[in-house]
Amino acid sequence: MDTLRVNVTVKEKTTAVLPCPIESLGNYKVIWTDEQATLLTHEDRRIIDDERISIERPYQFDWNLHIRDVRYSDQGIYRCQINTSPISIKIVNLFVEVPSEIIDHLTSSDVTAQEGDTVTLVCNATGIPPPKVTWFSLPSGADVRRQKVGHNGEVLIIHNMTRHCGQDYQCMAYNEVEPPAFKVIKVFVEFAPEIYLPNKRIGQKKGMETILECTVTAFPHAVSYWQKDGEKIITSRPKYRLDVYIEGDNRLTLSLRLFDIDDSDYGPYTCVAANKIGEDAETMILYNFHKSSPSSTTTRAPALPPTSLSMVLPVTHRSLWSSAGEDELSNFKTDNDKGVLDESGRQPEYGSRSESHYATQHPRYTPQNSDTVRIMAGRNKEKNSAITCTARNVEMLLFFIFIYYL
Repeated sequence: MDTLRVNVTVKEKTTAVLPCPIESLGNYKVIWTDEQATLLTHEDRRIIDDERISIERPYQFDWNLHIRDVRYSDQGIYRCQINTSPISIKIVNLFVEVPSEIIDHLTSSDVTAQEGDTVTLVCNATGIPPPKVTWFSLPSGADVRRQKVGHNGEVLIIHNMTRHCGQDYQCMAYNEVEPPAFKVIKVFVEFAPEIYLPNKRIGQKKGMETILECTVTAFPHAVSYWQKDGEKIITSRPKYRLDVYIEGDNRLTLSLRLFDIDDSDYGPYTCVAANKIGEDAETMILYNFHKSSPSSTTTRAPALPPTSLSMVLPVTHRSLWSSAGEDELSNFKTDNDKGVLDESGRQPEYGSRSESHYATQHPRYTPQNSDTVRIMAGRNKEKNSAITCTARNVEMLLFFIFIYYL
């Protein structure tokens, strides 16, 4: 019989196998005793009134003691003995490991605090060996991973709470014995409402409908509504419809739809929100929107600066600008060409470029023929009339200058 001391370590609620191999037993008897010298078995029969205990002999020389559904209280020293002279004894030390467990009644429950408070969370855990407690924050969102916070220990202290600290916190107790234990503690942070308006002004024509929206961030959400002229809007009237959209992260959107707008509907609208911490209000303006119609008369547009153009096109003759439909030559006059007649008696409005200049082609230019280019001046074609750039040969201009001096 091997008399060397053996250590056996098992997890709680499993089966412990205490080995006792014996060769050449002969007519001797085998017994098992526990740490208190209580007789457990005699040969292959159980003596103690504990159905969890039995002798198992997978091989001829094995006299193994099995303890099923082992408990932590079963931990201790067991002896396999043979009634030889002197008695042969094999000692087996049984160690029982207990998985981590969080004691609920000694652990913090959900907490509600206000901004600026200090919050203390406690996670009381037990296990053999003693577990290590780790804290994690669990941000909202399925694709966001948990983040470790604070130091290892059963107590987590959060100073100067803000609304961003209001989330789930998870404590994990683990002692290298599977499985670990988890506990989630919800922390709620109360704060006064804050209102955000996506638009400060919105315009709409009479007879149409529009939507006024405001976003309210608060915890808890208590009272939120729209008012006009200092009175709460009764949304049960067919004139209005109020929709509330939960955005998450303590945010909701109040969407006020107005139907068949008339003169009495124009003016300031105020979004109001309040809870036990405080209140907030923001005002937006609904105004009568008149869409301007394009002018039917021809107006002059300023010449575009060369820097706003994109393609360079050489000009081999002078060019002049005039309003569409007018006599281009009669309005043409510059300081250098004093001989050109101004039949209309007005000051010249457009100058000329010398033959060595380069005009530039822009997407707003539309070629009409070999010597005419049409431009839609300005960014808005509906609000700017067309002017025509008409090319005149230098020889013709010199001819008129000669006639003038005669």
